Amino acid sequence: MKTSAPLQFQHDTITSLLRQGESQTFIVQDLGLAKSNIFYELQRVQLYDSELAQADTHRKWRHCGHKSILTPQRKQLVEHYLLLTWSPEQVAYHLGFATASIYNWLN
Repeated sequence: MKTSAPLQFQHDTITSLLRQGESQTFIVQDLGLAKSNIFYELQRVQLYDSELAQADTHRKWRHCGHKSILTPQRKQLVEHYLLLTWSPEQVAYHLGFATASIYNWLN
């Protein structure tokens, strides 16, 4: 296995190997990455395209470290539903949040 650059710089290689009909196992071995990395990478963009994958990566970087979406009003709503014995998953689904946002706030 060869050492590899971070995954975000390998989108073009993944696209090229997929177009050549190579398997995920071959891609993992060729790039020297964990199988879960390739699986995740292929799942996050339906028809894998290096440009879409790169755009998705940049979008996630831009939002990294941003303040919580839970404003004081939203926190009050979350508390209300939790007091009604709703699970964090139910609250997140009902309010359109990521479950992780509620768990992060609870912690």
